Amino acid sequence: MDKNINRQNYERKTRLQQGIWRRARQLFIQNLIIGVILFLGSGRPGWVWAWLYLGYSILQILVNFTVIRRTSPELIAERAEGSARTQPWDRTIAAISAPLWLVILIIAALDERWAWSTIPLWVNLVGAAMLVLGSSLSSWAMLTNAYFSGAVRIQQDRGQTVVTDGPYRFVRHPGYI
Repeated sequence: MDKNINRQNYERKTRLQQGIWRRARQLFIQNLIIGVILFLGSGRPGWVWAWLYLGYSILQILVNFTVIRRTSPELIAERAEGSARTQPWDRTIAAISAPLWLVILIIAALDERWAWSTIPLWVNLVGAAMLVLGSSLSSWAMLTNAYFSGAVRIQQDRGQTVVTDGPYRFVRHPGYI
């Protein structure tokens, strides 16, 4: 009996570690793609706003990854997996929004290259502040909710419960804000 329990624990930990490493690879590749699009598209490896965006994104990922790995490693592994239980409408939204996000990055890079627009510094600063506030709210939600998934589904397999702490005191799903 003890051998079976030890074997099951070992297999669970192995799957968990594989999921965590899978998510780390996904995030690395995602940021590599962002960097390639921004810097090759703009033709400016010294583009300060792109470096700030990429640097902040990587910093946020590292902080979230470090904290969540200690508090809820299952959340990291869950976010690395697609789920057969994800609703079809949620898959459709993801399939549409991911390419649109890439288009936004491409347009930003080409705008930087060809100077299509002139954006005042204060607008850039407001945008940067909104990025920090929005991503901080999302991080707070992830730290509060061990079931914060990239897909809409009830995680019965993980014993999901309704969360009412942290930002969930004010809004049902702060990840959508």
